[in-house]
Amino acid sequence: MSDNNFKQPLQKYRGCDLWMLNDELDDKELEFQIEEMKDKGFGCVIARTYNGLKSDYPGEDFMHKMDVIINKAKEVGLQIVLQAAYMPKACVGLSKEETLGVIECKKDTEEILSDEELIASYEGINYVFRLIEGSLNMFGKDAVKRYIKRSYQDAWMKYSHEFGKTIRSIWVDEPRYDSYHIPWFKELPELFMEKYGYDICKNVHMLYVNTGDYKKLRYDFWTLLRDLMGENYFKQIRQWCDKNGIGFSGHLMGEDTLKSQIEDATANMPYYKYFDTPGIDVLKVYANKKTDEIKNYKDERLWFPKYTTPLQCVSAAYQAGKEDILAELYGCSTESVSFRDQKYYFDHFAALGINHRCAHAVFYSLNGFRKRFYPPHINYYQPYWSKYKVMTDCVARTSAFVSKGKPVSDLLVIHPLETAYCIKQGAHNRSEITYSADLYPTHTIDRYDFKLYKLTTDLIATQNYFHFGDLLTILEDGKVEGDKFIIGKMSYTTVVLPYLEVVSADLLCKLQEYTFNGGKLIVLGNVPDRIDGTYDDTLQSKILSMKNTCFVKELSQLISMLDSDRGYRLMGEATEDILVNYRCDDDKKYFFILNDNCSRENTVHMEINGEYTARVYDATTGEISLYPVKYSDNNTYVECHLMGAQSVMIELEAGKTCELKTYSKRKTVIDIDGKWDITSYNDNVINLEFARFSKDGKEYSKEYTILAIQSILASEEYKGEIYLKYNFQADDQIDNLTLAVEKPEQQEFYLNGKKIDNTVTGYYFSKGFKTINLGTCQKGDNEIIIKREFFCPAPREMNLFDLFMTKPKVELESIYVTGDFSVDSNVENSRFNGDVKLSKDFVLSSSKKGSCFGDITSSGYPFYAGSISLSKDVEISEQDLAKTVSLKIGTAHFEMCEVIVNGKNAGELSWEPYTLDITSHLKNGKNRIELKFYTTLRNLLGPSHNPRGEVGLQSPAQFVGHYDEPDWYNWADVDSKDWTNSYNLMHLGVYGVSLEIV
Repeated sequence: MSDNNFKQPLQKYRGCDLWMLNDELDDKELEFQIEEMKDKGFGCVIARTYNGLKSDYPGEDFMHKMDVIINKAKEVGLQIVLQAAYMPKACVGLSKEETLGVIECKKDTEEILSDEELIASYEGINYVFRLIEGSLNMFGKDAVKRYIKRSYQDAWMKYSHEFGKTIRSIWVDEPRYDSYHIPWFKELPELFMEKYGYDICKNVHMLYVNTGDYKKLRYDFWTLLRDLMGENYFKQIRQWCDKNGIGFSGHLMGEDTLKSQIEDATANMPYYKYFDTPGIDVLKVYANKKTDEIKNYKDERLWFPKYTTPLQCVSAAYQAGKEDILAELYGCSTESVSFRDQKYYFDHFAALGINHRCAHAVFYSLNGFRKRFYPPHINYYQPYWSKYKVMTDCVARTSAFVSKGKPVSDLLVIHPLETAYCIKQGAHNRSEITYSADLYPTHTIDRYDFKLYKLTTDLIATQNYFHFGDLLTILEDGKVEGDKFIIGKMSYTTVVLPYLEVVSADLLCKLQEYTFNGGKLIVLGNVPDRIDGTYDDTLQSKILSMKNTCFVKELSQLISMLDSDRGYRLMGEATEDILVNYRCDDDKKYFFILNDNCSRENTVHMEINGEYTARVYDATTGEISLYPVKYSDNNTYVECHLMGAQSVMIELEAGKTCELKTYSKRKTVIDIDGKWDITSYNDNVINLEFARFSKDGKEYSKEYTILAIQSILASEEYKGEIYLKYNFQADDQIDNLTLAVEKPEQQEFYLNGKKIDNTVTGYYFSKGFKTINLGTCQKGDNEIIIKREFFCPAPREMNLFDLFMTKPKVELESIYVTGDFSVDSNVENSRFNGDVKLSKDFVLSSSKKGSCFGDITSSGYPFYAGSISLSKDVEISEQDLAKTVSLKIGTAHFEMCEVIVNGKNAGELSWEPYTLDITSHLKNGKNRIELKFYTTLRNLLGPSHNPRGEVGLQSPAQFVGHYDEPDWYNWADVDSKDWTNSYNLMHLGVYGVSLEIV
């Protein structure tokens, strides 16, 4: 790779990001956003219909908008990925013959409805079949053919001249069925009988009840569905894409556990080979962050997507020879996901083999409920947007580096999905019916998933990187060559059978040949006793009698038996925190090394057989430079000191170079923490979300959040005039205030009884937040009254068919007062690390806070959005100028920081290490150091009332403090486990700032 190709990576390494089309689409706005994304370093976007789209989709106007998108993308050089309908589980206009059904369990005292069909009965339970509206029968060949005609052929062939050029691929999102039930369709009994020779209907209860040879029944049932899904859905789409010269991309569903794979899609690994760019979907963020800790909402210790999910996809992709592997990241997390967090999460998956990022998501609009739908929202409206190319460039360089060379792995772990088929009982959460504990044990599959999780994490922690191999792919693409077990493009010298109860006859045959030829087989935990689901009392002895085969009971025994020579040896005090993506080609080795612990530094030492010259690739700057190594006994030694969540990319090229000497220099540290001057570059803001409402302008309700008022009126199906009264306090008269509000043209505004002109003067970050002149507020209490018409259908459970909002309705939202003021409040005690907890009784102060001791949020800027700086004067001596002076930040609370020294930009800090050489910008005597921060919209938009503080999973429910209670707002005035009227906000600022002089 040339230096320039790393500094300016090829477009393919810039990933493929989700662009959520979630409002009424405007030609000029579409073109504007495409230009913005291209300018910020995006390479490709998925034009994704999403909740909130106001459209005739897939009608004439929507297709015109796609014309605009494709033409503009072609003009600016941005690639587009089209979308296959919304998802196979939400298809409009399916006939009954195309629709997938489910098994519904009903007590025999319950009525069987007209749209239900009895399959069988067993011990007081009727098992009935019913269709699920909009769910495509992905197991049916003819159903999928008609789906392809509508969603691929008819929808997108008009753009076939751009296939493989401006249009990179067609994306399918989450091919799945209803996870709360077991799938069923009309032809299933006949297909089952043809393949296995017995009646599934008479035995259907064994999917739910542990009776008879239920393991054989379940194995047969799920493997049949697995094979039908691959043959009839994935293969047909693959063939259509090949025929028409377009890529096939997307991600599967239920990747995280064996249980969820069965409940959502029958399997994952066998299907990845059909994609040009196989992908995973890792929503939420549960990082062990050094500051502003993001917690798992349920406070669980396990997070399966961290390792199991990427390893399944990467293994299958490598075996199929796929070069590009994608991870959809960040969605459903928080608006506060910083550059540092975005980089770390991608680095984590890059260390495991992912090389394409898909950011969830760039949202077209923040209007109405859309601002609460599954953050982060990445687009022009974010205060950090002007700096976002720093992020995309870094990710692209990382992608380019981890794509170099070929993957290295000699260890194969047989994927245990078919064993999970045997023990998986019933459907998701046993939601259909409650069985007694002895009849329906609740956690067998969960225990099995935990074993797989423990195996995966312990192998990685001990640097035993491995690939999974699934039985279907081994059947289709597996073979033995000498003492090598080969799956597609990959070969392995050690095979592990982990806690398996069942193997296929094909796998058994291949293992016999492999071990006879000298291949190493390790059986962990228990020895399988079933072949293709059928019990075989001779199988265990057959396996244990194979040559070069051993059985170990404990995972620790397995690890001790694995070959420690992986081409490198890692040494240090906490190597379990280190992830290494090791790849190589003829004379080069490539190491992507990550400190996966976000909370502590780590120094690791790596020993490599042979003598090599080392170069370090800097993802932040794009620079490539020699890296110091040491040589001894024909070995090369590399040392890396990594801060929490820091990564390094090192290339080793065969051949010895002169050792670069590193010297320990005396370091002087000047602490410059303490009081800082504040300078804001945008108006300050207060979010007014508590209001009272009236239907006649005379009698007002008690105070509610605005979303509670929306719920109350919608539940009444109220239609008519309403008045909203917002109050705020000011310590003095404040002039030149502005009000930011959605759709002001539909409303009348009054400040302290005086009508306000609703002429739009501009917008506040998002173009939907339009501004009007509010004028001057008075000292003491101030009252804003908004008069408007209200109409809204009654709220109901969200349905995927409600995605395209053609029916008009009113959405009541917070309003924002902006101007030159500070916002004062009482700081409350918070037991949540990383939060600033403030009372909701805010007061606007005409005396802006001019200084603080590191935290800006609690110093008069609780809702601030934009750029804002801390600055101070620092004395530097002439003697110090002869040395290297670096600015170091100990604790960072910002999206990104621009360091300005004596009025000139000295560089930017976005992630560890928060250290910057500022020597060339200093002068003898007094120097002005300014730290200019770029924020997110988190403190402005929330959610701010979760008593748990910032959690790693956010949905619209997080904004209202409820999940199931329809009258949640009646309990909101008292702190509960889901709600506090106080504000939990994120810090903004720095602590532990120093100058290091060496």
